[in-house]
Amino acid sequence: MGFFRYYRRVLRVAFTHSLDIAQAAIFVSVILIGAAAYLLPLFGMPIDLRRWIEALTGWQVAAGVFGTIVAVRLVLAPYWIHQELEQTRASVDKRKAARAQLQKFYVELGQLLSEKLSKDISAEDFKKYADRVEAWGNGAIDWIGTNLGAAAQARFLDKSNRFAAHFSGAVNDEHNNLILILNSLQKNLSALIESDAWDVES
Repeated sequence: MGFFRYYRRVLRVAFTHSLDIAQAAIFVSVILIGAAAYLLPLFGMPIDLRRWIEALTGWQVAAGVFGTIVAVRLVLAPYWIHQELEQTRASVDKRKAARAQLQKFYVELGQLLSEKLSKDISAEDFKKYADRVEAWGNGAIDWIGTNLGAAAQARFLDKSNRFAAHFSGAVNDEHNNLILILNSLQKNLSALIESDAWDVES
């Protein structure tokens, strides 16, 4: 960020909402002074507050309050900018970490899809494969829901792109169904990787 651009940003941040805060402070002060002028005599305290009221409600006080607020905000503006940059950096880092994990899931899913099973595979060995697919799926579902939120989890599980098909590499109907599901999840996972729309705000 260039020198002049940075200080333009400092001034913009410092003056943002300053007028509203100043007006609120002056408004509250006027109410309190007016209430004191009305209530104190009722409690047997005959204090003449007219001069004080005139002094504290003049334009000088308003200018002083506004100037003080602007000065404080000018001092704090660099910190607010730094805080905003840190939050942006943290958000970017979080997205990079999430994308890396999603890509890891994508690689693992591809390995499950490309794994060749023997046509005469035993029921026991096929169950081991099916259990690995289920374990991977549950792990991905849980991670996405926890780290990216319910919307991303629902997108991952979306079945709208899942159509009945028969795969030549399937060794049985259950394997065919697993391939069908994994293909659908692969497309959904690709959508999550390529888009930021499913990120959880930090």
